[in-house]
Amino acid sequence: MVEYKRPSRWLRSRLWIFAAAVCAMAPAGAVEDPFRPPAFAVAPSTSPAEDRPVELQVSMILHGPGRSSAVIGGRTLGVGDRIQGFTVAAIRQNRVILDRDGRRIELEPANALRPIRSSDSHSPRQSTGTP
Repeated sequence: MVEYKRPSRWLRSRLWIFAAAVCAMAPAGAVEDPFRPPAFAVAPSTSPAEDRPVELQVSMILHGPGRSSAVIGGRTLGVGDRIQGFTVAAIRQNRVILDRDGRRIELEPANALRPIRSSDSHSPRQSTGTP
């Protein structure tokens, strides 16, 4: 039977130095996301997303601190983003302004609530408490 002989202190120190050098040579970004599908599993897009034809209809306008965005044709866009050759020029409270070659169009959400302007003759009556 062969007896196990412990490596010498010199050899152990050299193994630790070698292991440290190998770890230092590995790039920091070498660890991949285990949940990301492999590159061959993702079908390449034949055209950029902005060139795909979608209906230019505003679904929603969102206003946040420092940034506003609008959902147009299922895509969330901010000022400066492009869709079908149009650039989002501005996002207002109740409309989105698109620009293409100096031509501007304004889009409003399809289900936009519009304020009711009341005059004195159409103002709601005050309840007096008696039916």
